Amino acid sequence: MHSLLERTRGLVLLTATPMQVRPIEVWDLLGLPPEWMADAFLRFFDDLDHPSPPPEAMERLARRFRAVEGARATEVAVDAARRLTGLSPLKARKVLRALRDPSGIPRRQLETEERRAALAVMRGHTPIRYHVSRHTRELLRRYHQAGMLATPIAGGLYTKLPR
Repeated sequence: MHSLLERTRGLVLLTATPMQVRPIEVWDLLGLPPEWMADAFLRFFDDLDHPSPPPEAMERLARRFRAVEGARATEVAVDAARRLTGLSPLKARKVLRALRDPSGIPRRQLETEERRAALAVMRGHTPIRYHVSRHTRELLRRYHQAGMLATPIAGGLYTKLPR
């Protein structure tokens, strides 16, 4: 999959089978920037699972967050951070500045509520969010009913075929 990066602008993979794979298999499909190599990818989600990651884990998380913003050439907007965290605009800006600062000093100065908010922002802006879409059959039916899909979605009820 990674060798396709040099030959294509994009790749869409579709499956009707629910994914039940190990996280490393998802990583292999994404074609991520170098900062997100396999070990870093797995560790990111392990670190995010911790309710209060230690300082070294917060540093790893913030590095990956910056890599996602850099790879997308766009920054997470203050409004998006506010929606994820419920913080005021001032505190949302503080959290985003802390995540973006490579020195780590602002992250160490975050209060408990702000650290939780930083984790919420990082959970909301992972490479998976930007590269993987999950659409249930029911959602696709609603898209069809709204005129967003031309082809109706199959029923899901199976009938026996005559022999």
